[in-house]
Amino acid sequence: MNAQEIDFFWFSASGNTRLAVEAMRDVFAAAGRTVRLRRIETAGAAPELAVHAALGVAFPVACGSTYPFVWRFFEALPGGEGREAFMVDTLGGASGAMVGPLRKLLERKGYRPVGAREIRMPGNFLMIPAESAAPPMRDRGIAAARQYADELLQGT
Repeated sequence: MNAQEIDFFWFSASGNTRLAVEAMRDVFAAAGRTVRLRRIETAGAAPELAVHAALGVAFPVACGSTYPFVWRFFEALPGGEGREAFMVDTLGGASGAMVGPLRKLLERKGYRPVGAREIRMPGNFLMIPAESAAPPMRDRGIAAARQYADELLQGT
């Protein structure tokens, strides 16, 4: 990823996605990137992006997809004008193959996808807070988020 600035939109239901986003932000910041974390649920009907910023989007998978307002967020994004974009989702089970449809949506809007990753985190189907559920799995998820951020920076 070449962009020096990143508008990183995220939503986290139980905290798993927040942990992944924070880990990625730390890697980007350590590499000298400016990262603006922005909540999807407060982005409004027409999210604004900085002119030269890459777009990052992070969200949880729920019931094989994601929340309707996350889909609406993707649909409401302004034209990408060739800017780099990446996504990350967290999940405890199956995603229902979200990466492909979201990649196509971003490409139709004029973004240049540079990465997509699904990161396993502790399940939260029974609404067990992420902080108390399966610490080894959560730690592996955080490590995977850091590795993904590093791969994005390296262009791999």
